[in-house]
Amino acid sequence: MTGVLSRYAARLLLARLVVILIGLSALLILLDFLEDGDQVLASGEGTVAPILRYVGLRLPGAVSMLIPIAALLAGLLAFAELARHRELVVIFSAGMSRLRLVIAALPVAFLIAGIQFVIEDQAVPFAAKELRRWGIGDDDPHTSQTFAWIHLDGDIVRYRPLATGEDGPRLVQVTIYRRDADGALIEAIDADRAVYEPGGWVLYDGHRAAGGQIPTQRFDCLRWSDGPDPSLLAEANAPPGARPLADLAAIVALGGLGDYPPYVYRLALNERLVRPVMTILLVILGVALVHPLPRRGSVGIFIATGAALGALCWTAAALLTSIGELGLLPPVLAAWAPAMLVACLAGFAALYDSRRAIWNRR
Repeated sequence: MTGVLSRYAARLLLARLVVILIGLSALLILLDFLEDGDQVLASGEGTVAPILRYVGLRLPGAVSMLIPIAALLAGLLAFAELARHRELVVIFSAGMSRLRLVIAALPVAFLIAGIQFVIEDQAVPFAAKELRRWGIGDDDPHTSQTFAWIHLDGDIVRYRPLATGEDGPRLVQVTIYRRDADGALIEAIDADRAVYEPGGWVLYDGHRAAGGQIPTQRFDCLRWSDGPDPSLLAEANAPPGARPLADLAAIVALGGLGDYPPYVYRLALNERLVRPVMTILLVILGVALVHPLPRRGSVGIFIATGAALGALCWTAAALLTSIGELGLLPPVLAAWAPAMLVACLAGFAALYDSRRAIWNRR
């Protein structure tokens, strides 16, 4: 019976999820277009083509942002329909427990979470990179003409953006400020260029000074043994949330990269892992809240309660993310605390319903 119920719940939930995502994504993209429309239409590519391109590039980000709350709303609507038509009465009368009902909903919850992870890890970074190249929104299309600054473990590096020469990937006008554990400058290295050769980066035609003091020591070439992977430098200043999971893991292992402190990358890494888990827990929360014998008006109360709890969790996640980005909370706690909150709410709702059922039998 669990397999049949799983397929039935999947059809109900997925149908409502698609409708909700289409509606909310269209609204969100429309609001973005009202802000960016002048830039889009000024691209000189006509009218229809730029708009379609803009919608296509904004869609992954919108869907990624909305999937968790849309999954919760879809679950609430699906199980509310089962309750309204008294189908849950039959389900529970047949001996199926709430735990088995949760298990029946898990396959579709994992499917939604898997789709969400692929969108966030592959489609969102690609779309964000294309928007930066297009120069839409807050992205400046002329950043290639300016210096880039990155954190590299404890060091700070300034360079002109990555290019590819005949001798391999290269940076030009490179300055490396090496710092100790307390952040004090211990060495400054200036080089005309850095070339990525077999075995790592090599700095050419530069000078170095201990603590940035004169006199300086000139060099023709100097191996930069702790230089970063060139593939990471290609989008060094991209927001952490617009990077694939593999890049985030590599940057965290490196000790930091780009305009953001290392703990921001650790936060983004944990959030990439926790968001699909959050979606699964929100679907479980919808199952935990449903009642098999609703009184008049209780279906509306059930949906409103679930939506309010979802909004609470979403707000808590945004708040904790902001606090984590300021470095006031450990990244693991800032990322995983909202998921733990949803798990506690779902457990409390299921426990309360079970206790109430036992009390009613007495």
